[in-house]
Amino acid sequence: NHMPHPTPTCFGSMAVPGTLMGLGGGNIRWIDYPRTEYVLVWGRDPLETFAGQWEAKQLLDARDRGATVVTIDPVYTETAKQSDEWLPIEPRTDGALALAMANVIIEEDLYDEEFVENHTHGFEAYREAVEDKTPEWAADITGVGADEIREIARGFADAAPSSVVLPWTGLTFQQNGFKNCQNLHALNGLVGNIDREGGTRQ
Repeated sequence: NHMPHPTPTCFGSMAVPGTLMGLGGGNIRWIDYPRTEYVLVWGRDPLETFAGQWEAKQLLDARDRGATVVTIDPVYTETAKQSDEWLPIEPRTDGALALAMANVIIEEDLYDEEFVENHTHGFEAYREAVEDKTPEWAADITGVGADEIREIARGFADAAPSSVVLPWTGLTFQQNGFKNCQNLHALNGLVGNIDREGGTRQ
């Protein structure tokens, strides 16, 4: 038997990059489903392959009480069918989409300046890195339209801190999987939803 690098194993895509980015001790972070207002289901299908029936139920409960659910997945999964929107992204291009979302959130001044200032490191380098990663740039790579990218970036930021995206194994079965997950964790930091009601909780 062979155990690979832990990033593509179970919740390793959350715990490994998250721990290395300072989110604490490898403990799994989770979505505060009862209070979230905007969920990006990215690279996973919790209604068919879930971490216990409680998650599928809480996701549907959140949707039924009015939370927006957006699924980003090359495959039209059961979760995509039950979502408000499905973005059929080209495989292996998740990082580009996350960078373009960051570009919109920063350029339109939608990020949580206080959280970024007090709880993150390297923001200016990050801002510089995504400066040219426009939705138009990402649209050519991901197959997701520039207007759709702007829409979900704004929705995610506007709902913050009661919004959340967490990586799962669908983002790690590729060469740049670790970087994909880092880019998603960075979006949470950008809008300040870490350890906040409706965001990520430990």
